[in-house]
Amino acid sequence: MVKAREEFAPATNGADQQPESVLGDNLKRLRMAKGLSLVELSKRTHIAHSSLWKVEKHQMSLTFDKLAQLASGLGVGVDELFRAQEPKQASGRLAVTASRAGALQETGRCLYEYPCTALRNRQMTPMITQLHADTMASFGEWSRHEGEEYVYVLRGPVRFESEFYQPIELQTGDSLYYDSSMGHAFLRVEGGEATILSVCVGREHGQPLLTTKATPGSKHRSARAVNRKGS
Repeated sequence: MVKAREEFAPATNGADQQPESVLGDNLKRLRMAKGLSLVELSKRTHIAHSSLWKVEKHQMSLTFDKLAQLASGLGVGVDELFRAQEPKQASGRLAVTASRAGALQETGRCLYEYPCTALRNRQMTPMITQLHADTMASFGEWSRHEGEEYVYVLRGPVRFESEFYQPIELQTGDSLYYDSSMGHAFLRVEGGEATILSVCVGREHGQPLLTTKATPGSKHRSARAVNRKGS
């Protein structure tokens, strides 16, 4: 069995903290380091003052959209919100998270698992998400955050809804790459269980887009995946 380890670091007391506790403590630390009140941070992030207060008190979790807004307002990456404080370790870009051992955040929409949160200054944010919502009514407002996102369906089927495209049904093994500032939602289909792997990259990282070419023998999904609404 693979044991979780982060940046070659041995287990510390910080690693034993609950995700809500780590998030709340880091939010308060980062906010105070910038000299911001909760009201000022609320204006920066467009997150209610009362919600920020509850997060700092370990009484509330946030969806990834809100976490992205919060991180942007604080000028840090989402991973920084979940990183347990510990002495700086020797450099080495490696992090291993055991199965189902990532930081968990549950909302009405889904259960997020964030692996490898102790790895600093990551250029991407990976997530494993168990979908709860099966209708737009139960999902609520569109999800949207700056940057781009790649999604791979670990267990389907899954329906992708967006404000610009017709709904797309994805099966296990299918994947999708899209502009995550576009309103979007992932829903489980017909009440079944559904899990996706997402990798988000924010535009603030300044990473160039990679241009890929189809290789001989490669297969592509049908045109249903690119039919825009109204076309």
